[in-house]
Amino acid sequence: MIDASQLSRAVLEDALGQIADRLFLDINPVGCPAELRDQDVYNPDKDWDIDDLEFIAGLLRTAGLAPDRLGDQPPRDDPPAASGPHPRCRPAPAGRVAAPRPCDLRSQP
Repeated sequence: MIDASQLSRAVLEDALGQIADRLFLDINPVGCPAELRDQDVYNPDKDWDIDDLEFIAGLLRTAGLAPDRLGDQPPRDDPPAASGPHPRCRPAPAGRVAAPRPCDLRSQP
């Protein structure tokens, strides 16, 4: 299992693009306008199933991001903080509002 920081930006962007497509691309969802019928459209309300999880797990295995054995963890430069956001998360620059990242959501109710 490798740390995601060891992968190139292109590899990470490709993997995330494939995950987003798998989770949100849909054909003819409920309420789909006629002009978008019979083609792939991004649907924020698409339901997921076990095949979607298996696809994502396969991508992570291919990239080397899945554990090789029980107890594997990604290598870290420094241990995670006891509380608060993950150490690799950074606040948005002054004057900008950033969308919440998954690690920011841990500390929210």
